Amino acid sequence: MLAEFPCRIRGFHSDNGSEYINHMVAELLNKLLIEQTKSRPRHSNDNGLAESKNGAVVRKHMGYTHIAAAHAAAVADFFKEHLNPYVNSHRPCGVPEVVVNAKGKEKRVYRWYATPWEILRQLPDVASYLKTDLTIAQLEQKAQAQTDTQAAEAMQEAKRKLFNSCQGRSTSQTTARLPLVGRGETTALRQSKTKTFSEGKPTQSEGAHSLRLVGPGTHKSNQERRS
Repeated sequence: MLAEFPCRIRGFHSDNGSEYINHMVAELLNKLLIEQTKSRPRHSNDNGLAESKNGAVVRKHMGYTHIAAAHAAAVADFFKEHLNPYVNSHRPCGVPEVVVNAKGKEKRVYRWYATPWEILRQLPDVASYLKTDLTIAQLEQKAQAQTDTQAAEAMQEAKRKLFNSCQGRSTSQTTARLPLVGRGETTALRQSKTKTFSEGKPTQSEGAHSLRLVGPGTHKSNQERRS
């Protein structure tokens, strides 16, 4: 993951999750001389850029379901080989510009849309921020290897293959573990489904004894029930 960053990493900002706050990450950051900062608990806006990317990019393509450990390696390869290059070199994003009106109120407007690589390229002396083994020409050549449409089509095709492989693997594992539903379902499964459906619902006899009739003509019925 670190090799994918074209720039030298000087800071690492994360939330307080155990995947970021642990001895292994601390040793790695100390070795690379990277400063770590943390967000406040229950303040997602402390890391607004990462949270917005999770919603607008990651969740849009991968959904909100849990990714099982058996599929983690395939998903990581998809990110590295297809999704990250597409997002960084071919997917435009809005660049905010702060405009102040006559009353002093600030408002963000989006007049310029560019890819992250195009935005990075606008920095003065951008070469000084790159790693020593990378040049602007190399990054530009990598970005121009495909058009935006070609990169999007290749990414979508890779995503379809990924989902099909994960679905096929999950289906085979599920078939081996779970009984069939329908004509092939077992008696135990039907009883379990019936118990789950009716659990917590009062039976008809319970409802009749717990509720009293109201309205005209019901006084006699209530007296007969007491006797």
